[in-house]
Amino acid sequence: RYLLRPGSVDRATFPTRTYARVAGQVVGDAVPYLRAARPQFTYLHLAEPDLAGHTAGWMTAPYRVAVRRADDAVREVWD
Repeated sequence: RYLLRPGSVDRATFPTRTYARVAGQVVGDAVPYLRAARPQFTYLHLAEPDLAGHTAGWMTAPYRVAVRRADDAVREVWD
């Protein structure tokens, strides 16, 4: 929300609890829109690795799981 200027984007959605959503959920909500609208620019915030790093520590098992989930989510967008 802090990056958006009024009228600068066609669509922006903000989950009520961003960090409670895993990367797959974010992408699962975004992919149908991306297929239908075919926007020229898309920004998806996959916060899961950052949150895991801050809470469990960088390079810990939970962090690596979060990175894998984010990686899988990015793959889904590309597919």
